[in-house]
Amino acid sequence: MKNKKVLVLIPALNPNREFISFIEALTEKGLEVIVVNDGSTLDRNYIFKEISSFNHVIVLSHNKNMGKGEALKTGLNYYIHNYIESETFGIVTADADGQHSIKDILKIASILREVNSETLILGVRNFNEAGVPKKSIKGNNLTRKIFKKLYGTDITDTQTGLRGLTYNFAKSSINLQGQHFEYEMNMLIYAVKNHINITEQRIKTIYINNNKGSNYKMIRDSLKIAFILIKNKIKK
Repeated sequence: MKNKKVLVLIPALNPNREFISFIEALTEKGLEVIVVNDGSTLDRNYIFKEISSFNHVIVLSHNKNMGKGEALKTGLNYYIHNYIESETFGIVTADADGQHSIKDILKIASILREVNSETLILGVRNFNEAGVPKKSIKGNNLTRKIFKKLYGTDITDTQTGLRGLTYNFAKSSINLQGQHFEYEMNMLIYAVKNHINITEQRIKTIYINNNKGSNYKMIRDSLKIAFILIKNKIKK
């Protein structure tokens, strides 16, 4: 059990220079990291080149931007095909925009080491804190209400990118639909429909420059997610 690993998967689109120190800090905590360059512009190549030189870091690349969902699936595919269940507790997914602290990633990793069954762990933010961007509050409130109405489960933070996936849940998630942010919602739907344990862990709410670095578009992506929720509910 001592040698079993927890990996971290980070989809990245045009990250800033601070991303380098973020990845380095994760490896210093003993975590192996998979980064998926989702078609970033050429001026960011130096970032991916530098982190690829770190020990315990794998960089995968898309030739063009394919969306967060596709980037996550690329990373999960690599994980499942290069690790076996007996050598890993699971994998943590995190965002590249600075919203997730090293401390909170380690919290999710710690929970993964303790669970014994197929589980999805969600790092949930407190949207009542001061300074949370309105687009984030509105987007989460909309999808949270729709999700509870349609699926009977109240999930505090439906749009969190900080998640812990056990090996078997990661394997199941590869086949879920969704190229963009809706993929993470399909993950929640799958977990609820299949009675998979969902565990919530409170995390720090971090927004940098009013979340301008996020690629999430509140109106467009929230409506898209709402459509996915309804479509999956009426699907036979």
